[in-house]
Amino acid sequence: MENAATLSASFVKEKADYLTGLDTKLVVLFLAMDTGRGFSAWDLNEFLSFFTIGILVVLPYFLPVPAEKPEFAVWVLWRVFIGGIGFILGAGLNVISQVFLMESIKYLPMTFLILTGILCAATQIRGIIGVRLAS
Repeated sequence: MENAATLSASFVKEKADYLTGLDTKLVVLFLAMDTGRGFSAWDLNEFLSFFTIGILVVLPYFLPVPAEKPEFAVWVLWRVFIGGIGFILGAGLNVISQVFLMESIKYLPMTFLILTGILCAATQIRGIIGVRLAS
């Protein structure tokens, strides 16, 4: 019985290492896509969007996780890279939707952002309610 509990605990730790921060990476990607899609000039809306992306890049590092944390610089650079790719994809989506595709395509980043938010909330609630294995 102890082997089964040990195996389950190691499986949970391995999956936690692999999926750590995946939900916030997706939120950063889709929020950056939406910001890139609607970027026109530096105004209050753009400032708040970039401020929110900055918070989502830095803040998850300080959340408690069962896995070992990487260095802070590596963590931030990886998420800034994801945000930059999202911003470029969003700007490209805006150009493509104006020229080639239907105009409703430009609302896909916000749709994906909402779906990712629902998925993140469900994941966090499952983690809070889920049964924790005794060490």
